[in-house]
Amino acid sequence: MGSPLSPVLADLFMEEFEQTALFSADLKPSVWIRYVDDTFVVWPHSPQDLQLFLQHLNSQHNDIQFTMEKEQHGRIAFLDVEVSRLPDGTLSRTVYRKPTHTDRYLNNWSFHHPSIKASVNRTLVRRAYNICDQDHLEPELHHISTALQRKNTGFTISDIWRPILNPS
Repeated sequence: MGSPLSPVLADLFMEEFEQTALFSADLKPSVWIRYVDDTFVVWPHSPQDLQLFLQHLNSQHNDIQFTMEKEQHGRIAFLDVEVSRLPDGTLSRTVYRKPTHTDRYLNNWSFHHPSIKASVNRTLVRRAYNICDQDHLEPELHHISTALQRKNTGFTISDIWRPILNPS
């Protein structure tokens, strides 16, 4: 096991690293958002300049190496959010699931504490409300309902719909 201080120290190191690397870069991103070791960047310059920026980041420290994933067909995933670029230039958001995602959740017939079982659907619904824009919220809630009914999870219709109808 690592030290309980490891995440804090890593975050402090990365903050200093980012400040130094971004300050010394010739061209800068218009958006830079980091969560632990994932970074979301909006690059307003050319693709060639983006490659130079990546090389600049990777030259800052021998043990820190960035990789890059670019948007495909106007979409990119960051954590559990799929961000899409719309034709008018605005962005939309919905829940991202990896291609290997199976919609497998804790079974309501398991011997876990009732509060843990109740939190399964409530957490999925809360995530939908927090991530999805208005255009994607209803399809996401439908996906949650369908997944919990279809997978023989033991959740009743009222278990599934209670947090959807009364989000907190």
